[in-house]
Amino acid sequence: MICRFDGKSISFSIKVTTKASADRVGKFVKGSDEVFVWNIYVTAAPEAGKANQSVIYMLSRRLKIPQSSIHIVHGHTSRKKVILIHDLSIDILSGVYSKLQSLF
Repeated sequence: MICRFDGKSISFSIKVTTKASADRVGKFVKGSDEVFVWNIYVTAAPEAGKANQSVIYMLSRRLKIPQSSIHIVHGHTSRKKVILIHDLSIDILSGVYSKLQSLF
């Protein structure tokens, strides 16, 4: 499963690599627990939330949604995180879900 969509929100897992040579969004890969994880690479160091801010900014740009709609709900201090997207209309959420599905 790539992501969960319940009509009000979307959640998915990511794996963050910090101190990368460039900020970039990688591919979805199947994790050991059969859940797909989106690889995200950021140049920011994992200190004072800088890497998390970079991740939210990159996801916002890639998915074309406001940063305020993207939240890290699990894994604030871990490389593996769970992202929640909410507070958007059903039409926008459906579009985001389609984008995520197309990346697979």
